[in-house]
Amino acid sequence: MDVEVLILGSGYSGVNVYYNIRKKGKLIISDSNEFKFYTSLWRNNLDTIDKIYLDFVKTDSIKDIDIKARCIKSAKLGEICAENIIIALGCDKSKLIATMRDILKYNNVSITVEDPLIEYLGLQFAFYLKRLGKDVKYYGNYLSMLGDKVSQSVQALMEKYNIRSAERADIVIPSCEPPQSLGFLKVNERLELAKGVYAIGDIIYGWPKLGELAMREGVFLGKGINKGVTKKFNPIFIYILDTGFGDAIHIRSDVFWGGTFQSVKRSRIRSFMKRFIEHYYVFRKGNMGFLYYL
Repeated sequence: MDVEVLILGSGYSGVNVYYNIRKKGKLIISDSNEFKFYTSLWRNNLDTIDKIYLDFVKTDSIKDIDIKARCIKSAKLGEICAENIIIALGCDKSKLIATMRDILKYNNVSITVEDPLIEYLGLQFAFYLKRLGKDVKYYGNYLSMLGDKVSQSVQALMEKYNIRSAERADIVIPSCEPPQSLGFLKVNERLELAKGVYAIGDIIYGWPKLGELAMREGVFLGKGINKGVTKKFNPIFIYILDTGFGDAIHIRSDVFWGGTFQSVKRSRIRSFMKRFIEHYYVFRKGNMGFLYYL
């Protein structure tokens, strides 16, 4: 089978590249057609997760990827070759989620993260633990990779809600794990691995594992493939850190990628905005839409 565009994976990045490609000869394959919105899992204390089913996703398991030939082999469809292959296979969060569930058993705990690339998640979880009435401490760098302004604002917010700084951590939240056969993948400024082969989302080596960023990559690449990918992708870290008490800060920064831009805005409106975004993505079946431009 030959197609114009083959997308592997149907997470945040995969579905958004699919939505934005206008070519008719596109195919998206994933081992599941469930789209899971992980923000709801953290907010619901790992009890329930918002998910929807995507009827345009072909469920299949990928057995082999030949990057040079731009072909794959799958269990059901067999060999598929494409003009463009987009690898959006994400990373395995099972150990991360299991550790966070284990943390919920404790009333007094100090936590940290294994990898700064998921530190936003450790900070968010600390606030949700505090909302449950737990005595929680945090050991880490408070998103210093995003710049001093961001780091200082995050630390001040945690101090306000009595989440104290720890000298060490009782429990370390592990990072997600890449597909064993591929590992994390290094890309160039156009998100390209090789001619006609791209990687987006959490599978990118050395980049934050962040849903908003993954969606943004998908939108960029989808629009680029329509015209021929020539532009540079300009990554930016955007996240609303919610206290769980009706207060939140909206973080924007490109410092991690060598930029100088930092913006931190705090208000109750940001907390409502986070709820709106969650409902919006479920309603839109993961389609970033106009939020790409905010």
